[in-house]
Order: sequence, then structure tokens, then C-alpha cells
Amino acid sequence: MPQIYLARHGQSTVNVGDIAFGNKSAPLTVVGMGQTSELRNGFMEVGITPESYDMPVLASDYVRARDTARATGFTVIDQSSIVNEANLEGDISQGLQVIKKHSKTGWVPEETYVRAQHFISLIREGMLGYEVYFTHGMFIASVLTVLEDDRHTLDADRGFIPLQASLTVVDI
Repeated sequence: MPQIYLARHGQSTVNVGDIAFGNKSAPLTVVGMGQTSELRNGFMEVGITPESYDMPVLASDYVRARDTARATGFTVIDQSSIVNEANLEGDISQGLQVIKKHSKTGWVPEETYVRAQHFISLIREGMLGYEVYFTHGMFIASVLTVLEDDRHTLDADRGFIPLQASLTVVDI
């Protein structure tokens, strides 16, 4: 069973405005850049030194995910939409509304749930050979929901959505 590392991006300009969905070009804030040192420490704790990690990591198409990977110390960064943020439409547009809805029931958007299933299948079939992924909170929550991983419990306030610039270790 492969183990992967899902890193949530640091605070970006859209997180400050609580509208994190749909904006691919939002950069990290000064706070977000500072958060990457804690994320780097998280990688060090699991035995990964970002500056000397010679394999590519995979980041979403969103600037904030790639910026987080770079600022954490990784140098070989591929990108793919498979680990992009949730594609939300309709009346759910603000981050806190989504977190509140998610935390009560473990809800994740159907589109993201299906993409997380595909992501897990690709890893299990050996077709997605990365160990480290820089992605978004709702995508990580979707992966954990699909896996029903007992190591990760549903938080009353956040559901499975991790804090910004945090590392989630997952057995696939």
C-alpha cells in the first residue's frame, strides 16, 4: 500500500477574502509564504528534505499550490488539474460556507469526490507515480472521504479539510 503526502497550500489572497474557489491566479500572501517553513518542517519530520528531493512533486494548476511547493523548497514541480481545487458552482462560493457544510456531514462536492476516486485509482494502478502532491483543502477532504481512512477523523469545525500549509499523510 503506497503512502503519499498531500500538502495543502499556504494562505493566498483569495483565502483572506474567504473566496477560495475558482481563482487559479491568486498568489500566496506574506502569511502564506511564512507558513511554508512549518510545512517544510512537516516534510522533514517524515524524512523528506525538500531541497534535496530529486523526484518531481505534483502541484495543482493553481498558482498558490505551485508557489507553496517552491517556497517549501521543492525544485522539480509538475502540475496537473487532477489535484485542483473543487469546482463549485451555484450558491456555494465562499470558503467558510463550504467548511461549515462539510464539517457537519462529511459532505464533499460530487465533482471533487469523483476526481478523488480517479486520483486514488491512478495511484493504485501505478499510473501516477508521485509521492508528494500540493493541492487544496477540499481535494484532500475528498480523498480522505473516499478512503474512509481511520487515522483521520472528522473534525466538528473543519470536517476533513486540513489547515493551510499542512501535511496529510495518506495510505492508498
